[in-house]
Amino acid sequence: MSQIEEPDQSEACDADPGGRTPTQNLPGSLARSVDPIGSPTDDDDASLMDLLAEREREITALREQLSERDLAEKHLQAQVELLEEELEEILAWREHIGKSLAWQATQRFCRTIDRVMPPESRRRRALTLPYHGPRRGLSLLARTWKKTGLPYPHNWYTYCFDRYKRQWLASHAEDLTGLSLPTIPRLVSVVLPVYNGEDYVRESIDSILGQTWRDFELIIVNDGSTDSTSAILEEYRAKDDRIRVLDQENQKLPKALSNGFHLARGEYLTWTSADNHFKPQFLEKMVGCLQRHASWDMCWANVDIIGENGEPLRHSKEYRDYQRPMGSEHVHLPEDPSSLNIWPNNYVGAAFLYRARARFLLGDYSPWRFGLEDYDYWMRMNVFLKLRHADFKEPVYDYRFHDTSLTSRDKELGITKDRTRLMVFEDFRRDFALTPLLWSIEGEGTACNSLRERVGQAGHYVCTSGEYKDLPAFWVPYIHVTAWKSGGNPPVAPRDLPDSSLLVLLVEGDMAPETQLPEGWDLCVSISPDETSVALDHRAMTERDKQAAGNRSLAQVRDLETLFSTLDIRGRCDQLARIEAEIENRPAAELDATVIICTYRRSERLVHALQSVARQGFPSDRFETLVVDNAPGKGEVHEQVAEICSRDFDPVGKELRTISCPLKGLSFARNAGIAAARGEVLLFLDDDAIADDDWLEKTLAAFDQNPKAGIIGGKILLVDPEPKPYWYLERWRGFWSHFEPGYDRYTRSKFWWEDPWGANWSARREALLQIGGFRTRYGRVGKDYGGGEEIVAGECVRMLGMDIGVEPASRVKHDVEPDRFTMEHVSKTIAAGDMVIYQAMRDLYIGLEAKIVIPLFKQSAINLVFMCSPSTSRRYEARARFRSAWRLARRKFVDRMRKWRKPICTKP
Repeated sequence: MSQIEEPDQSEACDADPGGRTPTQNLPGSLARSVDPIGSPTDDDDASLMDLLAEREREITALREQLSERDLAEKHLQAQVELLEEELEEILAWREHIGKSLAWQATQRFCRTIDRVMPPESRRRRALTLPYHGPRRGLSLLARTWKKTGLPYPHNWYTYCFDRYKRQWLASHAEDLTGLSLPTIPRLVSVVLPVYNGEDYVRESIDSILGQTWRDFELIIVNDGSTDSTSAILEEYRAKDDRIRVLDQENQKLPKALSNGFHLARGEYLTWTSADNHFKPQFLEKMVGCLQRHASWDMCWANVDIIGENGEPLRHSKEYRDYQRPMGSEHVHLPEDPSSLNIWPNNYVGAAFLYRARARFLLGDYSPWRFGLEDYDYWMRMNVFLKLRHADFKEPVYDYRFHDTSLTSRDKELGITKDRTRLMVFEDFRRDFALTPLLWSIEGEGTACNSLRERVGQAGHYVCTSGEYKDLPAFWVPYIHVTAWKSGGNPPVAPRDLPDSSLLVLLVEGDMAPETQLPEGWDLCVSISPDETSVALDHRAMTERDKQAAGNRSLAQVRDLETLFSTLDIRGRCDQLARIEAEIENRPAAELDATVIICTYRRSERLVHALQSVARQGFPSDRFETLVVDNAPGKGEVHEQVAEICSRDFDPVGKELRTISCPLKGLSFARNAGIAAARGEVLLFLDDDAIADDDWLEKTLAAFDQNPKAGIIGGKILLVDPEPKPYWYLERWRGFWSHFEPGYDRYTRSKFWWEDPWGANWSARREALLQIGGFRTRYGRVGKDYGGGEEIVAGECVRMLGMDIGVEPASRVKHDVEPDRFTMEHVSKTIAAGDMVIYQAMRDLYIGLEAKIVIPLFKQSAINLVFMCSPSTSRRYEARARFRSAWRLARRKFVDRMRKWRKPICTKP
């Protein structure tokens, strides 16, 4: 028998169950390359590796597609959940409405109407004709009106700002094209602040580098990043010489922006966030807009909103009212900036461009407005300069919404909550913008003489250098100007001026390119009519920028109007920055209280008021007394106060000092007292009031017992005249500030008409600082009968969440001069009171009464009845109120007609 060979075990293991060899399982190209023994060659290895790499790429592509589908599914699921939540809210609200008695009554009424008048009946058509007929007519009229291009009437918010802007432009230049700065023409300086932005910063930088407008510089401020952001920035800086990187410790966004703009050399400025990006034509379109409108200082444009991964954010709740078309990613922002400063809504957005002259005038971003630094800057821009929407519609910017953005962290950072404080400060800023300034102008020549005349025409005050050495640090802006003939040694800056003064060196003619700011001066300005002249060569400025000079020290103007407006805006903005720093970083109070007495004359009643303060039983080392001289040129008040101090204050160890406030008006004087006070609580006492011996103690005890109270007032008891005039009525005491509430313990007032006023009014210094002090467009000036500054201050304090109360145990006596007890005083007080209340309504401090006719005829009918009274006093009061009502009606009618004026802030 022949021997049978057993098959090799290796071959049996490698055999395919179907009878195929391993070679037959390979692709044809590989099978042919296998040697007869069955081992693959080097070519086989390479082919296998290529095949595996190709399969891995296919798998990776499939995984990416799957990931994108998962993200899209999550995005759709989130939108579905949002819509379901909205639907649940709507259904819940519908159910709530359906259960209400008003809805049930309405349904019964509609069913009754349907039974009596079926929908298609003639009776139903006759019933609805008076409604639908005028409605269709009004709709047609509105469409026709819109086609004509005529303006729509203002609402009360836009009308409020429109009135301010017209008043501002009445005394300031609207066009600041005559202001030249040491910048590089056509260059756009883009500042990019970034903190731990490794996820998105590459996209943002690439969008800037990919601009069609190539004349730009990119200043990246690395605000202490701890991730890989620094390495990414170094990579880009090495690739493009237009990029500069400023590394600093974390100082937050406002300070990062300011530090970045200190290095800017461009004629145009903008900034962007690390998670957003420009569209390719952003700079080209924005620069073109400002070039077409030379008088505009800043413009803003429309944006697109995108999601976390850069996808268009459609059907989003963000900017829902501005989406065009509805539900799209295209956001068309409002074009009228009139309500930007009145209603808290930052609709300027992230796409903007402004000129270097705006930064020169306005200064840095506020370090106290983190999260609101841009909104605060745009409102500042709108107050002093010309802010407009771009003259094109298409979006030029991609604004990203994601979980770690500042917008998404609103509740965590308290941005919305801080808006209230910002809006109160903005109201003060507009009031401050219209206050007169204090100027001292030294030197002779055409420029100085013309400037003195222009300052007088604007209603400002001109004094000599060093005339007022005890001015308060805030609320009294001071600008000192000294003329200098370029070429010689510059004059020495004066040292006897307040620390808050703006020291300006005025040069007639062109400055040399190598001119440096002399030591001690804040600003050096040359005035030259040559339109082609440039203040400085930008190369010299670049070197100073490298030393962090900040380029806010040198400028050139072409004409007197530009010079006046430049110094005016610069002085106000610098002073506002000091006030804001005092508000946000105020030092601890040195004393418990400061008693402030404002006066403008030397009088015996001032002596009695100060003596009543000297008699206070409160410890002398815990309070001070401050007299504000509102007519400091005469010096009589200073002499009288010095005499009283030596006689009634020094012997008992109590402090009494005097400061000057040359700006006329009670509100100016009170603000000067706030600035100079060192006490925690400020007590305002009239110069003809006499305080009880325990007045100070009772008032401070009320503040201690009510920590939420920002303002507390007390009783004001009028000292009746002797002898009493025959016409004098007891109920007329309020016309001379008599205030006697009907309760015997501390009570919190809920409405403005319950608030304290006048001769016995106190507040925490913190509260008054936060609201910006008293509004200077209210309050008595000279011998007028205006007022209302306490009402406005009280409403502002309420907006900040503080209480206002009355402490009846705090009492003063009001010793009014006898010559004020006249019927003319009654008439003028009635008229002034009505006007002040309406002014507070029109300025949106208190609720607005929109109607004119009904209140007018109601008041007139009542007064006509009282005109027939046998009492002379009642007849006189009725006539006074009748005249005041008609005068107020005329004022209201004029306001309603002016609301139809074309908004001054819209583009032509």
